[in-house]
Amino acid sequence: WLTEVKVQSLPAIKKEPYSPSLSELLPRIYFTPLNFSFEKTKGSMESWQSYGEWQYQLLSGRDQLPPALKEELQKRTANCNTPYEKIAVIYQYLASTTRYVSIQLGIGGLQPIAAADVNRTGFGDCKGLSNYMRAMLTELGIPSVYTVISTTNRRLLADFASANQNNHVILQVPLPNDTLWLECTNPTLPLGYVHHSIAGHDALLVGPNGGTLCQLPTYADSLNTQVNNTLVILQPDGSAKVEVKQTSRLFQYEDMASIIDMESARQKDWLRSDINLVQAKVDAIRANEIKRKEPQLDISYTIESEQYGNKTGKRLFIPINIFHRSFYSPNNQGERTQSIQTHYGYLDIDSISIRLPEGYEIESLPKPVDQESKFGKFRSSITLGEAGNVLIVHRLLYHQGNYPKEDYTDFLDFRKSIATQYGAKIILKKAETTIQTVSE
Repeated sequence: WLTEVKVQSLPAIKKEPYSPSLSELLPRIYFTPLNFSFEKTKGSMESWQSYGEWQYQLLSGRDQLPPALKEELQKRTANCNTPYEKIAVIYQYLASTTRYVSIQLGIGGLQPIAAADVNRTGFGDCKGLSNYMRAMLTELGIPSVYTVISTTNRRLLADFASANQNNHVILQVPLPNDTLWLECTNPTLPLGYVHHSIAGHDALLVGPNGGTLCQLPTYADSLNTQVNNTLVILQPDGSAKVEVKQTSRLFQYEDMASIIDMESARQKDWLRSDINLVQAKVDAIRANEIKRKEPQLDISYTIESEQYGNKTGKRLFIPINIFHRSFYSPNNQGERTQSIQTHYGYLDIDSISIRLPEGYEIESLPKPVDQESKFGKFRSSITLGEAGNVLIVHRLLYHQGNYPKEDYTDFLDFRKSIATQYGAKIILKKAETTIQTVSE
């Protein structure tokens, strides 16, 4: 039989900021065989359970390990007291002895290469590396589950099984008091950390009884934090020396983690790219990565700028916050046609202490702001301290979410208000000097 599908008079889609992906905007029809015979295997796509049965067949016999590796695994974990400790050791072994290579071989790229071949060659794709890790854990008596997932589709069609809804494989390790999700493609990620491309996504657990749909955990927006603690020592000519201590956690850690392996020059460029100054010299970078299930990256560095402030006559115009150059609010492009999607929720806290130069006094300060909407919360405060210091605190909690197109004006207003606060100025004025004349 023949099925023909036509789409006629499909209008062009206007590109809009914060819009859904094309896969959500365009009409789609999925086709899949109900029962199939493929490369000497037989399976059914009647349900995710039956599809999982076929996937499990593809793992058969591919978990065999050479005797030398078995001996090495036992040796490396001999002093481990818990399953978690053993998993940590083997995860590190995977990181140090293998690398990722995309391999579209086998049954449509759906069957992993054998664990023994990964051990022999030192490379594999997501299927091969996950299967290899699974085989090594099995040798140590630790059960794990081969897990098929998508890095692009958050939701799978629960009543329609098909291979092309997923594009990745990870490993689930159920423990008595916890469940670990292992990203074997990139084992440099902390053990058990659920990275942004899979957090909250649907997945298919593949076991001897077939496939079972589940949903991976994710993190509250308020936990994806970046905190900047900053001291600005301002000079009368508008130059400044700045000391920065930055702490990033979870998704914001993930965004910054690549800086660890960069050369010094690239590290400086990376940090400078989000600093809103015309001229800035970044130096003295120190980074400390805390690898745990909820990872953290601490970075400290200095900034020297000859143009931190703008001097005009007796006045200095000082930026209130230099750290959010990339935060912008798009212009309203007329009537909105698509819904609004924000894919990333986070919490930014900036605490900036500015030490004012001698001989200057404050002429104007931005007004504090405290606003809340469905899109998030923003609060700014400015306090005057002793010894001529100004302390600015900006706190932005930004929500991940889906909103109707009718909210677009409110959404833009929320972002514009925050961008205005980040771009605000403190105006300093040179203090008048009083000259007293003493007559005899």
